[in-house]
Amino acid sequence: MGCMNSKKSADSSSGKDPKNKDAKDPRRVYTPASHDNDEWGAPVPLRPKAKSGPVPPVTPVSRKKQAVGSGPLPRANASATGASPGKYTPGTPPGKSPTYIIDRPVPNITIPLPTQPKPVFVPKPKAPDPKRSSKSGILYQDTPYSKTVEGGAPPVVVESGLGDQCLPPSGSKTVKVPEGNYELNFSVLSQRGHYPDQLRKANQDSFTIHTSFGGDPNDHFFGVFDGHGEYGQHCSDFARKHLWKNMLNDSHYPNDVVRAFHSAYLKTNSELHKHSQYDDSMSGTTGITILVRGRKVYVANVGDSRAVLGVRKSKKVVAKDLSFDQTPYRTDECERVKAYGARVMTLDQMEGLKDATVPCWNDENHDDGDPPRLWVADDMYPGTAFTRSIGDSVAEKIGVTAVPEVLCLELRPRHPFFLIASDGVFEFLSSQAVVDIVALYQDPKEACLAVVKEAHRLWLKYETRTDDITIIVVHVDGLKDPNKPRRQSHGEPQLSDGASSIPPEAEDERDLPSKSSRPVRSMSRIRLRSEEEAAVDSEKWAS
Repeated sequence: MGCMNSKKSADSSSGKDPKNKDAKDPRRVYTPASHDNDEWGAPVPLRPKAKSGPVPPVTPVSRKKQAVGSGPLPRANASATGASPGKYTPGTPPGKSPTYIIDRPVPNITIPLPTQPKPVFVPKPKAPDPKRSSKSGILYQDTPYSKTVEGGAPPVVVESGLGDQCLPPSGSKTVKVPEGNYELNFSVLSQRGHYPDQLRKANQDSFTIHTSFGGDPNDHFFGVFDGHGEYGQHCSDFARKHLWKNMLNDSHYPNDVVRAFHSAYLKTNSELHKHSQYDDSMSGTTGITILVRGRKVYVANVGDSRAVLGVRKSKKVVAKDLSFDQTPYRTDECERVKAYGARVMTLDQMEGLKDATVPCWNDENHDDGDPPRLWVADDMYPGTAFTRSIGDSVAEKIGVTAVPEVLCLELRPRHPFFLIASDGVFEFLSSQAVVDIVALYQDPKEACLAVVKEAHRLWLKYETRTDDITIIVVHVDGLKDPNKPRRQSHGEPQLSDGASSIPPEAEDERDLPSKSSRPVRSMSRIRLRSEEEAAVDSEKWAS
């Protein structure tokens, strides 16, 4: 292999023919990466000689293509697969030799090496101020309550390329539910967000799936947790590991699922407060969990992650929210936190740009990037845009609580699937838009990929960053209606206990947003359904 040319004076003094590019200079350390015309070659610094022992092998590093505008990235932990702007691709290209560091004595001769031209990068637009772009999580971390956590787990970096997502080993899983004689076919996908000013920021989303929950083949547990704040990753991971255990160990389980959910959320919250390695004073996590028990589904929620049910209506599948985002936009939640002394104002109101005595927000469809937040009475923190969460011990003093809202419903044959996802999915996609995408795919794995891809595309279209995105899609296959109406002799239907006299097609459904316009948060921003509609669907709420 040839090497880069040195100056003619150096070539002549060494007795080497300057025209012979293949002649090796004994005064140089040669590596395959030093080829002048090698597009895979990257400058590799010499490793300092170790005092003793062999030199450990070095992982080959290559830089095949780097998109203009992406900027240089650290070479450590680069694991992108596929063409992703600004990412280094590890491994050895076909027909190329790996790069090695050769530790051997080098003659004490200074030979100036030709410098490679530096690539010209077009900088991306500066990311918007997080105070304006963040719609959930902690607005301010620079407060007297912030402190450094020692001994915490190191952040896990998941690259944001579509090839670096978290999926089950086989993509999709199928479990049987003997009690209802049907199957659940599910898949999950978690996509790390892209932050131009924090390229190595960890994925703060996490998820958990437990089939045959507690050893019962009829019980299956699903959960998504969206961390926020400086230590949101740790809070999310803590809830993922402990909430399901606390539920199984609760005295009310399995006889009273609603009370068991309440106890599990509160105990997990209390344990997080007491944990010596995690500072949750200004950090926390949402929690959306579903327990499938036979034909029933229990949904427990704190925060603004979301659960959505697909309901087959005529030839269309419509979205039906199984959770309602707990934010100051909800009148009931706003009044509740005010009773604890919270000030509910937007950032413009806090900075004196708008009248602080008059609410200046309408609904979450038109929040113009400045949603109402919660503040202590005499200072400008914590600035949370949610009213319930796990963690957030400072915000608890002004009404933020870990008490979940729990919904119970019965699965029916007209329910082809349900899903749970973090708010990164619903920032620019309505619940109906997500259901429309999922309904196109028979494989939940492909449905997850399509939803994440579309959510990611819209983030980059309207923002210079993307949030962490996590979704679990569960298909309900083979479910039959055990309460099929029987006809009496005179022709009138005879209804069994719990069956509705109103056909599914006659159910009152909300108007869905037009897909021709830019999708925004919509479906979960509307207040809880009326009791009449809930009664029709055999649902009950418990707070």
